[in-house]
Amino acid sequence: MSPFLLSVLLVSVRLLPILVVAPVAAFARAPMMIRMVLTFALALVLTTALPSNASIQLGFAVIAGELLLGAVMAFGFHAAYAGLDMAGKLIDTQMGLNASGVFDPSTNNVTSIVAELLTLTFMLLFIVLDVHHDLLRVFAALLVIVPPGSVSGVVMSHELAQVMTQQFLLAFMMLIPVILGLWLVDAAFAFLARSMPQANIYFLALPVKLGIGILLLVLTLPLVVQRIPLLFEAALRGPARALGAP
Repeated sequence: MSPFLLSVLLVSVRLLPILVVAPVAAFARAPMMIRMVLTFALALVLTTALPSNASIQLGFAVIAGELLLGAVMAFGFHAAYAGLDMAGKLIDTQMGLNASGVFDPSTNNVTSIVAELLTLTFMLLFIVLDVHHDLLRVFAALLVIVPPGSVSGVVMSHELAQVMTQQFLLAFMMLIPVILGLWLVDAAFAFLARSMPQANIYFLALPVKLGIGILLLVLTLPLVVQRIPLLFEAALRGPARALGAP
């Protein structure tokens, strides 16, 4: 195999966790064949800008290193997406909307209303703010810093753990007004249940929690839209710093 085709193969492997194991729902809902073709096309374009390296040796360790490096790059977006999804499902549970979840065949997951709203907002801002372009720029820069076939075995670091912690913390901080407000409503109805044991507090609390939860979510949504770019920034900078990029 020629050095150019070998480089294309290794860059494709590095791109696989970013595009095929999708960090955002926009990619996850695309057919697998489309994602594979897009991965190979981007790898072909990016490799043409790299200097030829005849010393690349194809092997299991090299492919595993490239795959691991791609996973590190996609890690920040996966953590941000998972943080919003977890916070949304927690709110759905508190509001009593988790029973309305339906199976989504495109992602093979059970979706809930608030979690789906937050992840779709994440996906929309990912495209509107051109974060996909920024992701490709960071990927291209790392191809220069870490050429194909020269991935070190030590690409995991304490920096990645900080990225995950920061992403989950930011996601919960954005939605803490809704979570805390619904917790206070639960506490209030718990006191009512103790003081009026003969009343059916559970069925009385359901519409109240639903109404207050929707109101708090509507009031908090502008803050969520303003803060989601911080998740993108951390996702782009954190793994890059972990890999030694400036």
